[in-house]
Amino acid sequence: AIEGGLQLYCMASALTVAFAFGRASPSALKFLGFADDAALGLMDAAKVPALALLIASFGSAVVSSIVLAPGKNRNGFVWGVKGLLGGPLVILRLQGLEPLITQAESDKLASESTSSQ
Repeated sequence: AIEGGLQLYCMASALTVAFAFGRASPSALKFLGFADDAALGLMDAAKVPALALLIASFGSAVVSSIVLAPGKNRNGFVWGVKGLLGGPLVILRLQGLEPLITQAESDKLASESTSSQ
């Protein structure tokens, strides 16, 4: 689930990208009392971090789904979506997880440990 820091990152990223590239942002800033030049300057300044957040999210989706998830026996699609929404924080969370063990693998390990004793 996307919760805590991942949820905060997702919301902050979405708001930053929407503000930087939204067509209604100049009108909203004008409504808040900003001059036209100041509103455009603020939007231009927000485009660089918004683009960085987008690139980080897409990169995190690729790394999570293709590189990390298969090694941890996790669903690559699910972790790709989490990487897209949660950015680099998802990579850190996925690296901290133990690989999933199926019931068959668990039974095999249990039978091997009892037979070796």
